[in-house]
Amino acid sequence: MVLVKKSSGKWHICVDYTNLNKACPKDSYPLPSIDRLVDGAFGHALLNFLDAYSGYNQIMMRNMEVYVDDMVVKTTTSEGHAADLAEVFSQIRKHNMRLNPEKCVFGVQGGKFLGFMITSRGIEANPEKCKAIIQMQSPYIVKDVQRLAGRLVSLSHFIPRLAEKAGPIFTLLRKLKNFEWTDQCEEAFKSFKVFLTTPPIL
Repeated sequence: MVLVKKSSGKWHICVDYTNLNKACPKDSYPLPSIDRLVDGAFGHALLNFLDAYSGYNQIMMRNMEVYVDDMVVKTTTSEGHAADLAEVFSQIRKHNMRLNPEKCVFGVQGGKFLGFMITSRGIEANPEKCKAIIQMQSPYIVKDVQRLAGRLVSLSHFIPRLAEKAGPIFTLLRKLKNFEWTDQCEEAFKSFKVFLTTPPIL
């Protein structure tokens, strides 16, 4: 168990449930595809981003996408915005759900959803994730390489042929005993930094 401080100053408890998950029966209701949810949120006149404390898995609605505690309410026309919100909040009250007001945003044309930025231009990479790689120093220990690999994978939708381009870096993760940050690794690392200054829009 690890305590991680949130940007709000509050604390978040993180627990490794790997062994517990292996011992539990398979989930009959697997999580929906993130790609499908993000694609489904694009192309609407107005969006509303909601964050639930609990009870999020009880609601299924035509104009709302839900993934764990993140929700986005989609409105095709600005005229129907109020009606769509009224329908959603009716269900929220029905199921006694509690929302986190600090993370709710209403009536916007874009925002962050499941790590992606949904804007009027399309689906964009989260600038915070790009910045984390751009400002990162060259790794010299295995943990730094693992951190870099995780950050790259989280942006895989926006980096064509990631496995090929990051080959020298990913190979290091299989050579933990003979770790060496090579010139090929450094070249690949620098190329990602340049690429992520202007990532493509999906």
